[in-house]
Amino acid sequence: MTIYELRDLIDQTGDIDNIPLRCATYSRVSTEKETQAASLHNMTDDFRDYVERHPNWTFVKAFIDDGRSGLTTKKREDFLKLLAAGAAGSYDLLITGEISRFGRNTMEGLQNIKYLKDRGIPVIFLYDDLNTYDADCDIQIQQKLVDAENESRKISKRVKRGHAKSIQKGHVLGNRIWGYKKENCKLVIDPETAPMVRRIFELYATNQHSMKEIEEILYQEGYRNSRGNRLSHTTMANIITNPKYKGYFVGGKVKVIDIFNKRQKFLPEKDWVMYKDEEGETVPALVSEELWEAANEVFQRRSIDVKHRRNCSTHKNTYTGKL
Repeated sequence: MTIYELRDLIDQTGDIDNIPLRCATYSRVSTEKETQAASLHNMTDDFRDYVERHPNWTFVKAFIDDGRSGLTTKKREDFLKLLAAGAAGSYDLLITGEISRFGRNTMEGLQNIKYLKDRGIPVIFLYDDLNTYDADCDIQIQQKLVDAENESRKISKRVKRGHAKSIQKGHVLGNRIWGYKKENCKLVIDPETAPMVRRIFELYATNQHSMKEIEEILYQEGYRNSRGNRLSHTTMANIITNPKYKGYFVGGKVKVIDIFNKRQKFLPEKDWVMYKDEEGETVPALVSEELWEAANEVFQRRSIDVKHRRNCSTHKNTYTGKL
């Protein structure tokens, strides 16, 4: 049944309530905080109760995304399953709450509504008292999507301003950093992982070991990444080049340039907020400045050598060293 056939059937029967339909529901919250977890539970119950109040409707499945942003569907696993189930004809009607729960990206939201419409599946936005089977609601739905996207942009700007103020106050942002624990916006040396960080600097600063060799040495000495595997070269390179390890506060290294896919741009060092924490109260040094500088001198020299070698391969295969 197409959405147009459904509209004709509603005209004949007088109300969508009178049509036998298989119903699915969709609930989403953007964080996993306890308060929002309760909200998610309440939403799901509301939708289920709404379906059960209609004798001609049958509840099929609840799709739930917990702790997922509405700016894109890429990481909303259950929403993608919802679309796939709709395409497979597993349900006839979708019940959700506010339009902002469905999505906060205007273009993507309209595309997903059209995707379901093309398969004859209307959406009821219960808390907004809107639906997609009534043509008179189309403009209001579009406006609600625009409003939801604009609200996300405002939230993003507020978050950015908050981050900037936190950096100005010397608050450490971000989550995990090897060798430290974060407490009250300050770094505290972690006795479990700090020895590994120091070992990386000590080995690398000698200029006698490659990253591959250091990876193996650390593994043999019992050091592992969070998954119990060897530390990657990228992780070690990030450790070696991070000024925090010599006791420097560093903030404002990246800038979000697309709120929808969270794309970030790494800013040049001159644009960072960086200074030495003389008291060591916010960013206590894990290694001496001398050791940090020695390791980074090796790192810079090797980086230059690698760049020079990229176009200087003498191997018989034309593309060796270039791909």
